[in-house]
Amino acid sequence: MSARKADARPLHERTLAQLVSLVVLYGYPFEDLAELIEDRAYDVCEHSGSDCHGTLRQLRRLAAFHEKGSGKGERRARNLADIYLLIGELYLYHDRARKSMRWFRKALRVRESYAAPYHSLALAQSNLGDHAAAARSLEEELIRAPENLYSYLMLAELYERLAEPERFEDALRRLLARDPENVQALHRLVRHYEQEQPGVDVELLRRRLLSVERDMSKAELVIWVYHMCRENRFVEALTALHRMEEKAADSPSIHLLKAAVYGEMRQFTRKKRELALFKRIASGSESVIRGELRQFEEVFGRSAVGKLSRRLAISSPSAGNV
Repeated sequence: MSARKADARPLHERTLAQLVSLVVLYGYPFEDLAELIEDRAYDVCEHSGSDCHGTLRQLRRLAAFHEKGSGKGERRARNLADIYLLIGELYLYHDRARKSMRWFRKALRVRESYAAPYHSLALAQSNLGDHAAAARSLEEELIRAPENLYSYLMLAELYERLAEPERFEDALRRLLARDPENVQALHRLVRHYEQEQPGVDVELLRRRLLSVERDMSKAELVIWVYHMCRENRFVEALTALHRMEEKAADSPSIHLLKAAVYGEMRQFTRKKRELALFKRIASGSESVIRGELRQFEEVFGRSAVGKLSRRLAISSPSAGNV
């Protein structure tokens, strides 16, 4: 009896074991079910941690099926590498970095040209404190997938930890060659030169950063406002933040940034009002407030976040009405 006749339920309603059986017993192409299998595996591990061993057992069953498959074609290698990669990622998700590395390396043995296992291997190596090995893995990834822009930022951070400033700069400049408006890369280069080579003129880099006009992520917006403040362009920064507030009135980060700008302008009543709005929109949630302040501190520094934190402690959400 075919799998379709045996069970008429839609594929998205099947358990992980049933999806694996469709491949192993009924000949469904793995690539047709790969996304469902990955989603189901993560879903089980996230919500039923005690059953993650069963999830890994099913995936090893799937791997064993492909390992015994005839031939060594590209399709088989790709499927097997994807299965090994998923197993490794689940181990890494559960903070078993050393165990995960075995599976990432297995993925590379069957498909050496595959970039993704190098990135995951770098994450595992970095988690174990082997930053030099992690940097080598990222360099291998970027040889195969130079368009993976985030990996350049990760690589630069590793070289910074390894105290290799030339390689740090090179990683960021390679990123900027592909993405000239990368706000994070421009910011890191500016900060690097200011701290390590204060004689270097960073104004051209800062102007490039401030001239970016596309929609920015929250992290990029924090950086942009920081550099606007460094240039004393407070009114322009507030005008931009007011426009953003009209589109996203429920964004606490916008009010936190407006408070920072008003603080630089020494307009403390308005700063107090923005902090009250920030607290209100965050619903007083300590986790939300801490997360926003942590991202702010990464750019503006500990002293700046300390000033905001002290004012937040005495700001009443009702003050946003004034």
